[in-house]
Amino acid sequence: MTDLAELFPEGDHRFQLTLRRTEPRAFFAPTDASGRVLAERARWLAAEPSRYVAGQPEGEAPWREFRAMLARDGGWPGPTPGAAGGGGSWMGEMSLAGAAVEPDFLFLTRDAEGRYRLRGGVLAFPTGWALEDKIGHTLESIHGVVPGLNPALGPTIQQFLAKLKPGVAFLRDNWGLA
Repeated sequence: MTDLAELFPEGDHRFQLTLRRTEPRAFFAPTDASGRVLAERARWLAAEPSRYVAGQPEGEAPWREFRAMLARDGGWPGPTPGAAGGGGSWMGEMSLAGAAVEPDFLFLTRDAEGRYRLRGGVLAFPTGWALEDKIGHTLESIHGVVPGLNPALGPTIQQFLAKLKPGVAFLRDNWGLA
């Protein structure tokens, strides 16, 4: 957990990309011993899967790579995604995986122009946005609703994503006002 002084430093507001490296197993590890978070995720995913699970054809390959990495590296704190079935579809598998872990997960790929686009994932607990509205959009478009974010951090985010390697996870604290 980030210290509040780090999340809200002294002085005027400025955007910052505060990341902490961790292992995938630590990232996906449960934080709620009561199980209420997982129960709530499962409830929403079952009630409205098309709202909380989405994918474009370009999202299937990253999903399968992600699933294989977790199975190989033991980074998933439960049944290996895909092992439980999901009706044979990759979207069904993602939905089952989304009900098995607390964090949301999203897949981005680069388009022909090199821009990152949201291609798929599970987003049960969004902060003021809907996966169904943003699927296929560029990262710049998704972040465009946050005044000043793209000019301040857009290039930094692009560089970070370009250097990201499989098997490494990062924690990022985020806050917003609504």
